[in-house]
Amino acid sequence: MVYHSLKEFRTSAGSLGGIADANLVALAMVISLVYAMLAMASVLNFGLLPDFIVDYLVSFLNENNAKVLMYYDNWYYFRLY
Repeated sequence: MVYHSLKEFRTSAGSLGGIADANLVALAMVISLVYAMLAMASVLNFGLLPDFIVDYLVSFLNENNAKVLMYYDNWYYFRLY
C-alpha cells in the first residue's frame, strides 16, 4: 500500500516537472508572466523537450510584441477614461 502511494506520488511529481519547467524557463528568459503561463498551459501533457521549444518560440513572440507595444500610439486604444 505504501509502495503504491509512493508510485503515484512519483508519477504525479514527474508529470508536473515539465509544467514547472516550462514556466520557470520562460520567466528566466525574461518573458512576461502571461506568456509564461501560456507556454505552461500549451505543454501540459508533453515532455521536457517540447517545453524548451515552446519557451524559445514564445520568447520571439514576446520580443516582437514588446517592440510594438513600446509606442504610445498603440496604447491610445486602451485608455480607461
